[in-house]
Formats: sequence, C-alpha cells, structure tokens
Amino acid sequence: MKARTIGTFALVILLLLPLAWIVLDGPKVALVEVVGGCFAMTWLIYKRQPLAWVRVAPALFFVLVYAYCSYLIQEPRDTFPYKAALVLSFYGFLTGLCLRRIASDGQQSTVAFALVCFALCLAYVALVILLAPGADRIISSSAGSEISRANTNENEAVTYLGLFSIENIIIGLIPFTLFGLSLFPVLLTARNLPIRLLALGVMILAAYINLQIATRTTFAASMVSTVLILMLVVRQVPFRRRLVFAGMLILMSIGGYIYVTRNKDIFHFIANRFGDVTQDSRIMIWKEALHILVRTPEGSGIRKLTSHFWAHNLFLDVGLESGWFALAAIIALCAVAFVFAWRCFKRGGFADSTANIIMLGWLISSFLASMLLPPLPSLLGIFFVCLAFFAPYESSFVPDF
Repeated sequence: MKARTIGTFALVILLLLPLAWIVLDGPKVALVEVVGGCFAMTWLIYKRQPLAWVRVAPALFFVLVYAYCSYLIQEPRDTFPYKAALVLSFYGFLTGLCLRRIASDGQQSTVAFALVCFALCLAYVALVILLAPGADRIISSSAGSEISRANTNENEAVTYLGLFSIENIIIGLIPFTLFGLSLFPVLLTARNLPIRLLALGVMILAAYINLQIATRTTFAASMVSTVLILMLVVRQVPFRRRLVFAGMLILMSIGGYIYVTRNKDIFHFIANRFGDVTQDSRIMIWKEALHILVRTPEGSGIRKLTSHFWAHNLFLDVGLESGWFALAAIIALCAVAFVFAWRCFKRGGFADSTANIIMLGWLISSFLASMLLPPLPSLLGIFFVCLAFFAPYESSFVPDF
C-alpha cells in the first residue's frame, strides 16, 4: 500500500510538471505540453481507456471552433493564438482525465496531498521571484509615508532559478499564488490533518506574497471562490469538523490581527485599492472594449483599443482579437466546465473528496482571475485541467478516506 501511495504521488506530480512549466513560462513550453499530453495519453492507454477523451468532447469541440476562428483571423496581437489553444487543450484535457481516474479509483487522499504540495512548490517559487528584485522595488513609501506601487522595469527581466525570467512581476505572480490561496475550503472539508495543516501553510505563504505586491486580483478571485464553495459544501461536512474549522478561523483571525497591527500601512493601501474599485482603470478599458467589440464582429478590434494594450478580460480580449464566433466558443467552453463541475457535485459525496474541493477552487479562481486579466496560458492551463477533471466519470472503487 505504501509503494502504491508513493507511486500515485509521483504520477500526479509528473502529470502536473508541464502545468508548472507553463506557469514558469519556461523555454520550449509547447514541446513540454505535447510531451505532457503524450504521457497522459500513454497512461490512459495503459489503463485501457484510449477513448477517455470522448468525455470532454463538448469542450474539445468549442476549443476547435475557437482555434479555427483564431486561425482565420491570425491577429498579430492575439494573446491566445490557435496553436497555443490546441496544444494547451491536448495537455490540459488529458491530464485532467488522468487525475480524475486516479482520484476516483481510491486514491483521493494521495492526489489531494500531491495537489497541495504542487501549490506549495509554486508559492515557494513566487517567494524566490519576490526576493530576487526586492519587494521595495514594487511597494515603496515616500517621504510623506504614502505607499506607492510600481512594477519592475519592463526592460529588465528578473531571472530566477537560473533558467527562468519574468518581466511583469505583479501580474506574473498571480498564477503562482492562485493555487495556494484557493485552498481555504480544504480547512473545512479535509479529514486528513496533515493535508489541512499543509494547506494552511501554503495559504499563509501565498497570502504573504500577494500582500507584498499589493494585488487585488488573486485575493478577490480566491475569496469569491472560497465563499461559493463553502456555501455549497458546508452542510455536507460533519458538525465536529465545522467546530474545528471555526477554531482555526478564530486562531487565523487573531494571527491576522497581530500582523495587521504591525503592518498597517500596507493593509490600508490594499483596503484603499479595494475601496477605489469604481475608479479602476479597467472599467474605462472595458467600456471602450465593449464599444469596439460591437463594431468589429469579424475580429481584429484589438488594434483599435487605445486605453491599453489588452482589454483585461478573457471574453473581451478573445472577442476583439478573433471575433464574435470565437467569443461564443470560449463562453460555451466555460459553460461546459461549470456544467461538468455541477453534475459532479450533484452526484453526492462531493465534499468527501479533498481533491474535488481543491480542483473546484482552482477552476473557479482561474476563471474569475481571467475576467480581470488578458488570456494567460497559465490561467487557461489550470482551467483546462480542472474542466477535464470534472468530466463525467463513474467508478466502483471505494474512496480511501
């Protein structure tokens, strides 16, 4: 049993390595995705499920529609070209199917532990990135004690881990920490205490990193995701576990209060950014993007956008770059993902699997973050994997709670 657990853990990590490479924006990322997809397909064939991809056929259809529209337009400013869409779906869908098969065949705890460890590794890399340029280059105080935020010089990419580089740290760190901040519901649902404690540590690390760059996107996406999931599963959790969760909330509140009292300036700065949301420049960008989108059903409207290089919204960017049909395909793709997740939830016992909770958190958070950012392969990669994870699947195995 121990050998099987170690093997399952290693398999999950291997399946997720290409996703980490996408988040890291490593060299030859397309090749890594293809290798990752081939590895996942080989494993499915070994498990005598070569046609497992049929379960994600609706999602695959809409990806192909989008890719065809993108191919026809071939907009130079396209942030998610057709080749990237095809390769990413090849890896993401097959990997999600593999993870679902493993989790549904009596290995939920091992899969959940591997997913939390994966989130920990990416949060640690984010900390390495943050320390490389120095937090004072992003958040600084003026002589009047007013805090300001500025990204690193876009002409000076920050190199980390000796191989990777990043230019826009504020946006670039969002995918790294989204995994960790989305783990909050695990504190309520997980039966395994080590998983719960590890998830708590990852959350604290991810929250610290986001505080240092004073970003709202990750906090907002993970907060909404957490509230939605807790509303769905709280009644499925035994009363005793709810009491433990309440105790953890009290301890976290006390620790947070102590931290806030010692770092009032940065918290006031973030609170003011949330309070000034109506003055967010993205609102002006969205208004202009909507007006252009109405007038350019054929695509290439992104060239007419003057307020920013992107529309800072997955749907708006896709519509402006590749037209209305591509936009409809992406909307339908997202709808398929949430229909899959809802059907999985309605089958009962959803909260009994920590892997389900983690993947649902990643699915919702990556979608919400995409509503505030341009199409990022890292966020879409998370979304594709989670979409396939919730594809219809039946298993007669008993969960290893």
